[in-house]
Amino acid sequence: MKLWILAPLMLLCMALPVQGADQPSWQQEWEQTLKAAQKEGKVAVTGPGGVEARQALVEPFQKRYGITVEFFGASGRELSPRVMTERRAGLYGWDVYVSGTTTAIGVMIPNGAFEALEPLLVLPDVKDPNTWRGEALEFVDPGRTLLVTARGHRGTLFTNPSLVKPNEFKSYKDLLDPKWKGKILLDDPRRPGLPDGAPCHSNLAGEPTWTQRRPPLR
Repeated sequence: MKLWILAPLMLLCMALPVQGADQPSWQQEWEQTLKAAQKEGKVAVTGPGGVEARQALVEPFQKRYGITVEFFGASGRELSPRVMTERRAGLYGWDVYVSGTTTAIGVMIPNGAFEALEPLLVLPDVKDPNTWRGEALEFVDPGRTLLVTARGHRGTLFTNPSLVKPNEFKSYKDLLDPKWKGKILLDDPRRPGLPDGAPCHSNLAGEPTWTQRRPPLR
């Protein structure tokens, strides 16, 4: 039966080599998992649209493991109605879901779309909390189905150094200064995902202070 899993499990597999020659229990389990996957011959993956996502999620995995990746690229808001319709019909057509958290937390998890991921992890370096940012696997839901593996986040504020001094901004409220009227570009905060991330954060946090800034766009 197909499982719905939220996390780039394939990426973890590609990034970590099999180690040791004495066949520890985890390696035996790993080799059995690979053998079973190769026998099935394919893995169904849905992720972000675009050529870059397809190249990152499909080509390296197929080359390394010889398993065909059936990839479907779509945004979360496009995918969730399809998944819910398939679920109601008793269809389980996907193995791996790679995407952001907005749709997953708001739609997928409340509707039981994912299986618990943690019991499926095999490689020691993946299971070891010390190898993760913050020394913990970053599950964001109690069922431990949603694993965040992003290495960073895009900058929330970029300045043009020929027009603005970065030290003029100490908090989000500095953007309300009338002198910036007509000089600010902003993603549509009504769109889920990255566009609503910064406004949501500033609203929840009250008035955060920026202690670290990325280099300005040039």
